[in-house]
Amino acid sequence: ESVLSFARALARVVLRRDRRQGMNLRLSALRREVRGVSDALREVRRQDAVVNQSPESYRAFALGTRTPAAAGATLPMSGRLRYSEKWRALVPGIDLRATFLCGERIVVGGAHETFCLERTTGRVEWRVPTQRAAAVPTPLGIARIGTDGAIAVHDLRTGDVSLRTWIAPRVGGPCAGAVIAAPGLPRLLIVTEGERHLVALDLVSGEARWRHAWGTRGVLRIKRSGKLIYLVSGDSALTALDVQTGAVVWRMRDRLRFRTPPAQDHEALYAVAGGAGGAANLHAIDPYSGHVAWTSALAGTTCTVEGPPLLTGSSITVATRERRGLRLSAYRRDDGAPAWTSAGPVAPLGTSWLAVDDLLIGNSPTGELIAICSATGAVRYRHALGRMLDTDTPRRLEPVLRSGALFVPSVDVHVIRPTDGAHLGTIGPCEAIPDLLRVDERCDVYVAEESGHMAAFGAGPRLSLVR
Repeated sequence: ESVLSFARALARVVLRRDRRQGMNLRLSALRREVRGVSDALREVRRQDAVVNQSPESYRAFALGTRTPAAAGATLPMSGRLRYSEKWRALVPGIDLRATFLCGERIVVGGAHETFCLERTTGRVEWRVPTQRAAAVPTPLGIARIGTDGAIAVHDLRTGDVSLRTWIAPRVGGPCAGAVIAAPGLPRLLIVTEGERHLVALDLVSGEARWRHAWGTRGVLRIKRSGKLIYLVSGDSALTALDVQTGAVVWRMRDRLRFRTPPAQDHEALYAVAGGAGGAANLHAIDPYSGHVAWTSALAGTTCTVEGPPLLTGSSITVATRERRGLRLSAYRRDDGAPAWTSAGPVAPLGTSWLAVDDLLIGNSPTGELIAICSATGAVRYRHALGRMLDTDTPRRLEPVLRSGALFVPSVDVHVIRPTDGAHLGTIGPCEAIPDLLRVDERCDVYVAEESGHMAAFGAGPRLSLVR
């Protein structure tokens, strides 16, 4: 407060002596910084935390909607997989963020058109003229959200517009949202609107069910679970909303800012506050009541957290940036006490992590696959998948877990058994950098490159011993 008071008094004295100093760029920057720090201090001092005293209905709904994993093809535990090319396509001006695998169809967004391909043969089922826009798959079709606020839902079978509505154009950040389609809930599309509003649109009528204003004009990040959505927007609040009404179910605050979405597993929600080149706290929260079970300060006085927490059966692991790469720190689930910290960087910056059973598996931009034991921090295995040039690095490095196998994008797509790192097969040469990787329930693989090249590969027949 004393620093802010001094800065305000200094600006007033300078302007009182010479009004022309209002055009001074340094003075203008000082005044903007004072306003920003004042807003942040006001956020920290807010005492509007809310605890849900009746979480039973949300807990019961979440337990009732949990379903076992869908049965799909089971890959062999030994031997190698053979893949053969099924089809290729070239989509001018492809938009990878508007490309989706929807059942028996692949919807591909382009610069001027949207295409629907039959996934087995690659045959074009329909094509409609569209402008580049944010897109999201819904139960009723593909919703496209334009920069002017126009929303159109295209039917998956024909491509025709089945619903059209309008919202205020998004200002000051990218579009974010979630789709609600669980049994017992209305079908809703929840998207950001204007500077700092969230609106829930009925996918049947197109009408707005509710609106919610969040605290700051930061980037909103959303995570949905059951009847709740969890919001973080770069301020000191983590908020849970009811998806049907938009009412605040619970809210917790920390003196530090929440930058990354929380991670949920079973009966706990884990969120990191801070971690932007400073102090950071790891919170364990009841996902339905908002009660904080424990809070643990991350190791080090200053750190930069990379992504949301990684959850395994025994611990919660947080990746932090250093000059030479990423360091991992694990904390116990029951009380948040430190379990282990890696002696040094274990992977380069930009590595994408996936928690599989008791392993933390990372796919690095240098072409290495690393598996870390979540209980001890020891390296279980490390494989070199091939040398990659900077221009050949896929835009997205996230591995895909399907039917007990790990599909890893690199120069080609590699199939790895996650438990021991055994190499089951290679899908290649793809002749297309796998900037986008999708795997269906039959373990068929679809890759798309930012240049517009797409390819589909089918798993070959396998022999098995019949006793």
